[in-house]
Amino acid sequence: PSRQTDWMLDPQALRSQTSTRLHDAGFPDVPGHLPIVWEADEGYSVRPLDEIVLRLAGLDVGVAVSFGMPRDLAQRWVNENGVESALSDQERLLLSGDERVNVDAKQAEVEAIWGLLWVVSLGRSLDPAEYCPDDLVRRVPDLKASESLTSWRARMTPTLRAADEVMAELDLHYCMTWCLAEANLKGQRPPGRIQQSAIWQRRR
Repeated sequence: PSRQTDWMLDPQALRSQTSTRLHDAGFPDVPGHLPIVWEADEGYSVRPLDEIVLRLAGLDVGVAVSFGMPRDLAQRWVNENGVESALSDQERLLLSGDERVNVDAKQAEVEAIWGLLWVVSLGRSLDPAEYCPDDLVRRVPDLKASESLTSWRARMTPTLRAADEVMAELDLHYCMTWCLAEANLKGQRPPGRIQQSAIWQRRR
């Protein structure tokens, strides 16, 4: 996608903007040597919409199973909608009934779903002071009704955000998770206003 704002073309200007947002979110400064998440001479892009939608679907069905969706129904939906290739190894194990999967950890991935919903313009803000909205389940395919991905896309019309917007959000989450990792290593109270797992999941 073409870049649409001047300041995001300059990595240092982007980091300055990130610093302001960090302070607003209750996070400390990051070191000046912390790199930007892309190579300035290479630029950046966002994955194609179809690929993001499939990964969103894979995350969604995995989380649904962790909250009690019958595995056979989940596997049928995956097969009918061509989602198998987008599943992670953990999601495949979960659908197979493997008891080694940490179900509680999988449930936390609802914030990763929220991150991808934001990328496809189905969320207004990844506010670092708030958890995902209560109506998130209405923004993803209705798995209880076996809503197909095709029908969901017609209903919700997901649209990619500009690459500049996505990179700005990624830089913020990169810096926030750096601050969280530092606090964890030092045995300090993690900064921020929500559980750190939400920030880690959104970055992922």
